[in-house]
Amino acid sequence: MTAAVFKPYGWQDQVVNAPSRIADRRGIDVTESRRRETKDYRSLVSITVGNGADSLTVSGTLFAGEEPRIVEIDGFRVDAEPYGHMLVSRNTDEPGVIGFIGRVFGEHDVNIASMANAREKIDGEALTVYNLDDPITDAVIEALLADDRIVSVTSIDLQ
Repeated sequence: MTAAVFKPYGWQDQVVNAPSRIADRRGIDVTESRRRETKDYRSLVSITVGNGADSLTVSGTLFAGEEPRIVEIDGFRVDAEPYGHMLVSRNTDEPGVIGFIGRVFGEHDVNIASMANAREKIDGEALTVYNLDDPITDAVIEALLADDRIVSVTSIDLQ
């Protein structure tokens, strides 16, 4: 499974030890563990990245054997397709926030293809993954972060 994480880099290494060599070159520590059971999925891959002070964990699986899905981000359960232009938003869980984000997208001609929303608890923090038809510009990020309800936004381009 680790090899799939490094596949987009296109390096030609032997499949058996390629992930550890690539990780070593990039200063990445790789720990691979296997369990007979996963919470709710036949197979689950979790990746944690960090800088010593902060970390982020993303978990994914394959639905129907071929369809990749992101199913958890830092404890938030989501069902998001990893493709194209994406934006991950963390915000306070209160009425109007998703509408505000949609309005900002509309003002910048960014169309939402799909979205997956999750929250910790009522009135806690929420996380939403947006798949978008267009890339996110700095102006969109600035407009989103200008609202105090938005905790953070992360733009991801998997084109």
